[in-house]
Amino acid sequence: AVQAAEVVQPDLIQRLRLLFNSLGLDTSLPKVARRERVTTLLLLHGVPSNQAVHFARAMNYGATFEDFASGCVLMDPRTPHGDRHGLERLKHIHRMYDQNEDGLLDFNEFCCMVRHVRTSRGIANARVQSEVEAEAISYLA
Repeated sequence: AVQAAEVVQPDLIQRLRLLFNSLGLDTSLPKVARRERVTTLLLLHGVPSNQAVHFARAMNYGATFEDFASGCVLMDPRTPHGDRHGLERLKHIHRMYDQNEDGLLDFNEFCCMVRHVRTSRGIANARVQSEVEAEAISYLA
């Protein structure tokens, strides 16, 4: 994802590198401090608080520049969904919703993803748990 972004938007990677360094993520910070800094950054850029921690986890709390930059590029809705980039994006989305980090999405984690998709599509009843569960079950059938 980072290599693709360098071709399309070379200044983006340069700006992300400056941001990464300015947050002190280029140092050996403890995981808790990295999580706090990346989550705060996401909140400042408009990521809803109930999603920011998931985005931060999916980018491994910015453990490396590649993790940080890939996470930023892959969560951008303008990132292509097809071919190799689509596969990277799917892996990133999976990490985002795998809250217990067991490598699998349990039903509650899957419902959380469905809820966010419904909200992003403007479905008014996106928070009604029974409807979210019904839609989630329809995807699994």
